[in-house]
Amino acid sequence: MKENLAGIEAGGEGNPAFGAVPPPPPVSRALMGAVIFMGVLLVVGTVALLWVIVSRRLHPAPPSVSTTPSLVAPATGGQAFKGSASARLNVPLRNGEQVQSLTSRPDGAVLVLIRGPQGGRILLWQPETARLLAELVLPAASPPAPSYPNASP
Repeated sequence: MKENLAGIEAGGEGNPAFGAVPPPPPVSRALMGAVIFMGVLLVVGTVALLWVIVSRRLHPAPPSVSTTPSLVAPATGGQAFKGSASARLNVPLRNGEQVQSLTSRPDGAVLVLIRGPQGGRILLWQPETARLLAELVLPAASPPAPSYPNASP
């Protein structure tokens, strides 16, 4: 009986009733390094995901910009407009035209550059009075004329 207890205390290696416990198989260093690296990636990925979720909840995205061809400016100078507190410039866009840029002038007018395959237009708009002051039509860009350096007249 004492022999059996001695075998149990020693891990069961000397007791034929329990059988011998084999040592664990050797683990390669590369496999152990890969397991540790994957664990670190899981922790870093989880922290990054939580940070993105929290930052998006605290700082929501600004509202998206409308892509309609209408330009709206707030009324300024205490002037009232009929039925609205904003000036609206409705620009009829031709096929393929897009508003490329807006530039404000010191006098309060706004220059609107519209580009398209048939050329472009520059509109001068006065938001305070909700009026289109001028329109300049730009021709389509023509390809450069061929030059023949060795041609003789």
